[in-house]
Amino acid sequence: MQNTNTMPPPFLPVPGGQRRGRPPSRVHHLAYAVESIARHLATLREAGEGPDVVFDGAIADRARLVYLDGLAHGPVIELIERAAQSR
Repeated sequence: MQNTNTMPPPFLPVPGGQRRGRPPSRVHHLAYAVESIARHLATLREAGEGPDVVFDGAIADRARLVYLDGLAHGPVIELIERAAQSR
């Protein structure tokens, strides 16, 4: 991604710097649309994964999104959950 203005890049650096001591990846993150972020996080934790939520936000009342780190030796994972009225 290339900036076209003087604002800082929206995706760099990853919150917290280098993720868990690993060098940064060329791919910033992979995004997945899911029906329930809470359900996916619970499933990951039941499977013994302990991802760090490095960002938790919303797009108005249309969607919630979280960035997860610690799932793999690669990019951050983004989960996107659309609000019920947006489905």
